[in-house]
Amino acid sequence: MKGSLISKTKTVLLALAFGQIVLSPFAQSCPCAFDPAGPYTNAANAAMQSGNFAGALSYLQQALKFDKENPNIIYNIALMYLATGNYREAEANMIKSIDVLSSNYGVAHRQVAQGYMDLGDLYENESTDSRNPELKKKTEECYMKSIGLCEEIYSDVSGAKVPIHSGKANSSKHKSKKICEIDVRQAQIDLSNVLRHAAEFYSTDDNFSKAEPLFSRSLELEQRASGADDKDVCKHKAALAEFYCEASKPQLAEPLFKEVLASLEKNDQVNSRAGAQVLYNFGNLYRDQDKFADAEILLKRSVSILGNLTPDEMDLAEKSVALADVLDKQGKGAEAGNVCENALMKLENTDSKQALMVVLKQYHKHFLGLHNKVEADKIAIRIKDLAAKPGAQ
Repeated sequence: MKGSLISKTKTVLLALAFGQIVLSPFAQSCPCAFDPAGPYTNAANAAMQSGNFAGALSYLQQALKFDKENPNIIYNIALMYLATGNYREAEANMIKSIDVLSSNYGVAHRQVAQGYMDLGDLYENESTDSRNPELKKKTEECYMKSIGLCEEIYSDVSGAKVPIHSGKANSSKHKSKKICEIDVRQAQIDLSNVLRHAAEFYSTDDNFSKAEPLFSRSLELEQRASGADDKDVCKHKAALAEFYCEASKPQLAEPLFKEVLASLEKNDQVNSRAGAQVLYNFGNLYRDQDKFADAEILLKRSVSILGNLTPDEMDLAEKSVALADVLDKQGKGAEAGNVCENALMKLENTDSKQALMVVLKQYHKHFLGLHNKVEADKIAIRIKDLAAKPGAQ
């Protein structure tokens, strides 16, 4: 579920995507003076916009001389070290930022909770690169610490403790409500976010038993905060449905897919790229259960939507191949052949050799299933010719 070093660290992704130095995500809730260091942070922003992360780091270090205990400058220095691949300095500065925040506001504070989540991200990124099991243990510890703090903050503003993890209860004497005013909705979002991080961490190791309750609780909190039909809630609900598919629990995935489609229909968003993907994933769920008639309905709609959206070539190829497959398995050979032909016509003049290869292989399988050796051999020649060209697989 997670990608590269930068994309997996959410705060770094934001900084890189928007080309600017970021405050700690919860910095807006608590005053942190940047004025004395303003010229240097401005210069750091300019350096980042040009992709000069080393330069941005240098300017931030200059800014820190004017405001040595500013947790947000320290936090951004950690991000720049991470962006340049220096895990050790990134770790040291992130821990220092957490320590300063804890000293300023108390441990049970949402910026501190966010800091532990980001530190967990850092360890997870490094463990992915180095395959170090000790770093995975550190990742888990940071996520559980963040969850514990968020639970305490949530209980402060909601009046109801909601236990998630098996660790010891946080003993902080500080009450986040008194230090940094937030409402129940924001507390729910904060807790949901870190629960999702932890769930994704476990799911990458196929530890479904630990990931499932975290995913479920995260979605429950998000629905309370934003409503069942909210766009992000629908996205995460669809992700949970996919998780259940991977965990071989189709009976749990099916109702979630139905809920997502109902929300998309309600919000007039089903004919979007996201809608096409949900239909495709739901169709594949039925396809894997040999419910080909049900799969056909969903996959046909998915391919139809993509046909009106100028889709990504590989996206079109994969969805067309899935539809052709369920049609062939129902003995609808003529329809399956037409789906392959239509996809090939749309892909023929594109640069996506891989997408063409995907469709051609399905088309070859189609003719073999019909025992049509003549047409199968023609497709085999096309596959061979395409494979000889650069960029084909």
